[in-house]
Amino acid sequence: MRYVMLSLLLLFTTATQTGGRRGVVLNRKFTLKVGHEALVRPGGLKVRFGAVLEDSRCPEGVDCIWSGNARIAAELSGAGGKPASVELNSDVEPRRQSYMQYEVSLLGLAPRPREGEKIDPKSYVATLLVKKK
Repeated sequence: MRYVMLSLLLLFTTATQTGGRRGVVLNRKFTLKVGHEALVRPGGLKVRFGAVLEDSRCPEGVDCIWSGNARIAAELSGAGGKPASVELNSDVEPRRQSYMQYEVSLLGLAPRPREGEKIDPKSYVATLLVKKK
């Protein structure tokens, strides 16, 4: 019985995360790694974090005149809608984009830059929020 339960747990986990896709809930913030996709429930909107296009945020431990900005590329698609590529910013507009009946917002990007260190592009994680308009 224990092996059956373990097998079902592994099957469920694999089904929700296969290919870098995972299920998330509408109106709740979630994180997404570069190259990964989230399926928003209810509604079926797919959000894919494509890449970090710019990261000029002020490094940790440095005093800057301006906080800087991070800009990401995301792909949005949903049932009955033409897929769309959008850009979202951390500190300047647009921080959110509309797609069909949804609004997708970038709430944050990790890790923060550190002086003298280069960030591996694959290590970025975006914090996003999807709401209905």
